Amino acid sequence: MGIVLITIFYYLRGIHNFMINEEKYSEKDFRQLFGNFPTGVTVIGMNENGISKGITANSITSVSLKPMLLLVCIDKNAASHEVLKRVGQFSINFLSNEQKDASRFFANSTSDTNNSMGGFSFLLGNNGSPILDDVIGWIECKISSWYEGGDHSIVLGEVTNMKIQDENLKPLVYYNGDYSEIA
Repeated sequence: MGIVLITIFYYLRGIHNFMINEEKYSEKDFRQLFGNFPTGVTVIGMNENGISKGITANSITSVSLKPMLLLVCIDKNAASHEVLKRVGQFSINFLSNEQKDASRFFANSTSDTNNSMGGFSFLLGNNGSPILDDVIGWIECKISSWYEGGDHSIVLGEVTNMKIQDENLKPLVYYNGDYSEIA
């Protein structure tokens, strides 16, 4: 029994030492690690005073079924960050693997009101937010909560409407610093 306890003690001590690893990592290391985790690509849409805007996001996740909640993380330096905060509602457009150009445009979009949607076709949803054509599906949300998260804001949205447009489309995936496809 004593040998078993000593073995468990040293085993747990090893886990403890592993868990308190004090080595510091860079932002590049952090990005590289998460870059090896494939994510779906979306465009978050919003409309302010009749001007529709979008921003590419892959930091989204479902949170709750009752009520239906999701979260999206938005860079505080993004041109649409403050717009989203002001309008209080948004859409999430789930991009297909044929929509890399839309993802690139909205990833680099600015506050240019003359071309805020890049010529991509869309309709306005029930909450006034843009819903892009030819997406896999979309969700409309009202902002439920807004949290600080370092250099990003964590936006909790309550689902108000949603639709699967075309479940036969394959999702656009971002992996290892580039777009990828599911086989």
